[in-house]
Formats: sequence, C-alpha cells, structure tokens
Amino acid sequence: MKSTRLSKRGYEDFRAHKFARSSQGKEASFECNEGYGSCEYEEQSDRDELQDDPSLSLDIGEPDTDRVILHFDADCFYAQVEELRDPKLREVPLGITQKFLVVTCNYPARRAGVTKLMAIEDAKKKCPGLVLVSGEDLTPYRLTSRRIFSVLQRFGSAAERLGMDEVWVDVTAACKKMMEENAERRWQGHVHRSSEAVHSDNVYRPMDVRVSNKSERKEATCDEGAASASDILLQLGSEIARKARGAVKEETGIRTSAGIAHNKLLAKLASGLHKPDDQTSLPSSEAAEFIAPLSIRAIRGAGYKTCSLLQEMGVELVRDLRRMRREQLTSQLGVRAGIQLYEAARGRDKSPVVTNGAPKRISVEDSFKSCSSFSAAELVLQVLAPDLIARVLEDAEE
Repeated sequence: MKSTRLSKRGYEDFRAHKFARSSQGKEASFECNEGYGSCEYEEQSDRDELQDDPSLSLDIGEPDTDRVILHFDADCFYAQVEELRDPKLREVPLGITQKFLVVTCNYPARRAGVTKLMAIEDAKKKCPGLVLVSGEDLTPYRLTSRRIFSVLQRFGSAAERLGMDEVWVDVTAACKKMMEENAERRWQGHVHRSSEAVHSDNVYRPMDVRVSNKSERKEATCDEGAASASDILLQLGSEIARKARGAVKEETGIRTSAGIAHNKLLAKLASGLHKPDDQTSLPSSEAAEFIAPLSIRAIRGAGYKTCSLLQEMGVELVRDLRRMRREQLTSQLGVRAGIQLYEAARGRDKSPVVTNGAPKRISVEDSFKSCSSFSAAELVLQVLAPDLIARVLEDAEE
C-alpha cells in the first residue's frame, strides 16, 4: 500500500472527481490514482489481463426497441434557482460555490470560460466579473427539485430521480396508446445521427456529451423517410417530452433539456446533446455508433474502481470494451457488473425506471476545522440538529 499527502491542488482535483461520481448517485470512496494527487492506492500484480477479440466489436446484436424512456436534466440547476430568487442574476456571469469549488455556473459564465467543478480562484481568473453565490444551503434546491418531479411524474407510468436535477420518466404505455389511436406524430426537437461528431465538455463528467459542430444543428423534420415502429414510438415520446418540458417551465420557471430513447442509458446521454433548453431523440439504429467513441466513464454504473481496472487492461473507450468477451468481463468484474457493461457497450440497458420511495435515512453534514471536545461537539450539534429536523419535516410533508 502506497500513500502520500495531498496538495491543495490535488485535493481540488479529487474533490471535483468526487462531485462527478456523486452526481450519479454513487458514494465516492477516498481513493484515487496518482493523477488526482496520490491518495492511497493498492497495487495488484496477479490480475489476469483480458485478451480482446476485435471481431466482437462488430457483434452488436439487436438494439433495445420496446420501451420509450425520457431523461430530463435541469440546465445549470443551482444557478437557475438562484436566478429565480434574484432575477438580476440572469444577466451576469454567475457561479454557485461549495467550499472552494464552483459546482455549477450559468451560461454567461460558461461563455467566459468558467466550467463546472472549477476552483474558485481559477474561475475568477477566467472571469473577473463572476458573481459568486454560496450553494451550501441546499434547501431551495431541494424544494425546487420536488416541484419539478411532481410535474414530470404526471407524464409517465414511473418517474425516477437522479440527484436533484435529473429525472427519468417511462412513457412507454402512453406512447403505445397514442400509437393505437393513430395520434399525429412527428419528431420534436433534434434527432441524433451517427454522422454528427460528439464530445464531452467536462473532464470530470464524461457523461456530459455535446454535439461538436453547433453550426450543423438542425431541427428534425417529419419527412425523413418511412419510420419503423420503434421510431414511431420515439416520435410520440418526443411530443410527450416537449409537453413535459413546457409544463415544468410554466409551473416551476426551470428550463430543462431532454433525451428520448429506448432505455435509461441512452436517454441520459442524449439529453445533453443540444443543451440548453432543448431535446434530442436517439433512434435505435443510431445507438451503437453513437456510444462507440465515448469514454467508458460515460457508462452509467461504471464506477471509478471498475474504470481503473479496465483502463489497466487497455480499455479506454466503449468501442474497446466491445472487444471483450462476456465471459472475460464477468470473471473479472463479477456476473452482474460484467453483463451490465457488456450490454451497455452495445447500447442496451434493461434497467427499469423505478419511482423513488421515501428515503431510508436522512442526514446532514458540514465541514469544520476541528472538533476535539464535548463542548465543541455540542456547538456543532446546535447547528446541525435544526437542519436535520427541518429535513425530516420536509420529507414528512412530501
């Protein structure tokens, strides 16, 4: 076991990595590689390396086509909430801070070069006129998140939160009913084609995928040739997504982007392609080519340790992962994780949208320099206890 002390910059990079992993609903462990400042890590020399098979990269199989899943993402959510609380902030570069990071920022700040999870001192150098608002108190964000969820769950049979600013909605039943009724159909928003280049705009969040050439963005049209049954379902889903986004904007004031696809994995990746305040459908015929050039870190469920193990084996991109046999992945990563990654590399994901239940545990936390006596602990509890009680009452009302 090797370990070294973290520099401030190393800790900033690690904390940014932690935020990136937490945004996927995962608890980040205090373990990282030398690129993050050399926290503790463990070397394994007896690991069997996977032997890749290039022929498997062409073995895609049948894509998912039977469901319609929508993914909604509130654009720069914390910043939007603060702009609603103080409309004057809409016209200035705005950053929301937690500790010494800008955890998110509005689009004027992004145009000036500020990015999510950037150190405050670096953000100020990029944008001297940046207005900073503390985001340590999550209360207004939680309240707005609940209002958004309340609106979106009306549009499908199940709705599932991912953090405070993202929601999946299963609209399969609604789309099939519209299809049986011969409802008018046409693509709403954008339809992604594999000829469009994409990139990730944040090193800490490779799942944030954007279309590269903005000048080539075109709205979808309804006369793109004969549509398959799966495409018809997605067309109807794009109409539901348009209405849902409009309802969220009208009832909460929050702008959202949406992805429309046949599973949760693809819907989430598609939702950011034409941010902000827009939506993108990803047909099943485009899914495999779309996901192939992405980083393996973009795959939902591919945690830090799993990605590190795969990278040691030379697997950096999804197309690299396709060359691995299912048996090899399950033997190294376990049956569940191995099968999930094997399927995800081919654009398939059978995981259901599961409506979130009541939380099993509620906690509050804060950072402080020291707490080495009972009197100090009492002062900390005097601050944290009221916040915890308020959280319990909020959830009880919900």
